[in-house]
Amino acid sequence: MELFKKMFGMLAVLSIGFISCQKDFTIEDGPDPVEPPGVNDSIYLNKLYQVDSVAGVNDSIFLTTFFYDGQKRVQLSTDSIKEAGGWFLFRTEKFQYSGADTIPFKKVTYDYEKALGSADPTAIDSTISYYQYNAAGRNIYDSTVEVEIENDVPPYEYTSTITVKKYQYNGNNIYGEVMVMDEIGTLMRHGRDTSITDVNGNIIASKYYMVNGAVTDLVFTNSFTYDTKIDPFCRLSICRSFDVLPFEESYQLLQGKNNRTKNIILDSGGAPYLEDNTVYTYNSINFPVKHQHTESDYPGIIFKAFYTYRAL
Repeated sequence: MELFKKMFGMLAVLSIGFISCQKDFTIEDGPDPVEPPGVNDSIYLNKLYQVDSVAGVNDSIFLTTFFYDGQKRVQLSTDSIKEAGGWFLFRTEKFQYSGADTIPFKKVTYDYEKALGSADPTAIDSTISYYQYNAAGRNIYDSTVEVEIENDVPPYEYTSTITVKKYQYNGNNIYGEVMVMDEIGTLMRHGRDTSITDVNGNIIASKYYMVNGAVTDLVFTNSFTYDTKIDPFCRLSICRSFDVLPFEESYQLLQGKNNRTKNIILDSGGAPYLEDNTVYTYNSINFPVKHQHTESDYPGIIFKAFYTYRAL
């Protein structure tokens, strides 16, 4: 089965959009676009620029921006894509909280990729996710409904996909189950994940199994390595909306406290499938301001990312 590799730059669990036109931004061979913290509170992510190194040029192609409320909770994250003519809206994610809670119970995503491609502003895919937690604030149940346009021209036909994830915790072990169904409830995929975490909650080893009726088959084995610095994404109120377990996909954004530096993936027979590596540059308070990402199936740096921070 194909492993869906999602670049950290795409931020599959984060978002895009809101910016329909922004100042052109180019990263040349010079100082990184870093906003050094002026006060100790400058530890909240402001913008993340992501540069496609494969393209052979240093034009930033993705921009993620975070918007906060008075309680320092992320209310909206937006992504823009850099194309000829400037920055264009690609996707938005809006987070909802119950009262003064500091972790979200709901996320609404709008994906405008098809609208950009067709110049039809109504060609929008949408996703709604709900999160349930235990008394310790850990995810125990996540559900997502994704509505996607299937055809290229109006009148559009839509398909719905329902994804349910359940989690159990036992010491440093996490057990997860994922079920993906179509709009009439037909089971399309059923998987299980068993993972081990370190003292900081980082997943260091994981096994993903595919369930086919009474048969359970090992699909992939993951091992992860981290630095000792604080992952700036774990400071965000939306950290609990990130994936608890890798499941079938390879994600950069999991719910640990440190920055992932390596992921080694083995197939069901124990043979190497993929290795990705991320190297970070830090500021004076040990927050990443830049990273470079490589993967074993492609020579050289695949993409770079540049972080900026703000005080709240």
